[in-house]
Amino acid sequence: MTKIMITTLAVFLTAQAQALTLEEQAYLTIDTVTVQEIPDQSPLLDKIQTFDYAPPASIAAQLSPVKELEVEVDTIINIGQKIWTIVEAGKPVVNVELNSASAMPVGIKTWQQLSGWKMPQSKSFRVHYTNLFGMNVVDFSYRLMFTFGGHYNGQGHYVTGATILPSALDVAWGYSFKANVEIPTVINMGSVENPIGGVQMNINWVVGTVLKHSQTRASYFVDGLGHLKQME
Repeated sequence: MTKIMITTLAVFLTAQAQALTLEEQAYLTIDTVTVQEIPDQSPLLDKIQTFDYAPPASIAAQLSPVKELEVEVDTIINIGQKIWTIVEAGKPVVNVELNSASAMPVGIKTWQQLSGWKMPQSKSFRVHYTNLFGMNVVDFSYRLMFTFGGHYNGQGHYVTGATILPSALDVAWGYSFKANVEIPTVINMGSVENPIGGVQMNINWVVGTVLKHSQTRASYFVDGLGHLKQME
């Protein structure tokens, strides 16, 4: 039944595409795509408060004590999310508290069990699509953020709150847009004695029309020393 539905849909979309005028086809055809870093001006940073954190006594008392033998500082895992949606049905999805990744030592359950966190680092990027008429048909901006430098008993440099947030989205009529974030890799970039957490972050987006769907990915890498690098 599924194959029949897919075949029927494909025939329908093909018929739609063939029925378009040359002008309509030009309007629905992507000509150029650019991804560039832009000034970091998103107001969403105000929602993040994970810098230089020392929990109040009332909260610290509620945290389960961490036994030395339960923590492996050189074995780093992601205790956050692995994949989440940031644009769905053409609308931005923002959930800063839940949708983020980390690079933490095994045995740690929350970033609050570490200390020495630094101010969040962030960069903003813009994805820009134009059609054959030179019209701006998709304009999407997003912000990559992470907090770094947390350590366990003075050892290691770890990452928390690694996330990508949508900051602006404008999609022309006839175009669809969706995007998600995935965390494929969390590693120890340092040594056993001086571990450094590293997180690869991919943002994937799909632009579609009745003529074609196009998927694109941008990849970044952040670490516990505060570095942020765009990967080729």
